[in-house]
Amino acid sequence: MGSDAFRPVQSMSLAEVEAEIDRNEQRLAALKEARSRAYLQSSTGAAQVKEMGNRRKALADKKSWTGKLKRGESQEIQTLQAQIRTQGQAADAAIAEMRAISDETRELMKRQDVLDKRRSDLRVRGG
Repeated sequence: MGSDAFRPVQSMSLAEVEAEIDRNEQRLAALKEARSRAYLQSSTGAAQVKEMGNRRKALADKKSWTGKLKRGESQEIQTLQAQIRTQGQAADAAIAEMRAISDETRELMKRQDVLDKRRSDLRVRGG
C-alpha cells in the first residue's frame, strides 16, 4: 500500500480521518505481529543452521583409520548441507518479508502523522 494509493487528507472529514486512523492502527498492530513471527522464524532457523553446521563439522572431522569418512557419514554430511541450503533460502525469504513489513510500516506511520495533523486541524476548526 504505497502513499500514492491514499486519498488526499484535505478532502476528508473528521469522521473519515478518524476511521482511517483506526484502520491504520489495526494494520500496524497486524504488521507488528507479523514482524515478530518472521523474526522468531528467522532466529529459530539460524539456530537450526548452526546446529546442523556443528553436526556437519563434527562428522567431517571424524574419519576412519584410513583417513576417509564412512559412507553413512558422508551421506549425512551431504544431507546436512542440503538442509543448510534450504534453511538459508528460508532465512532469505524471512528477511525479505521483514523488509517488506518495515517498508509498509514506515509508509503507514507517515500517513498516520498526516492524518493526526489533519484531525487536529479539523478539531480546531470545529469539524
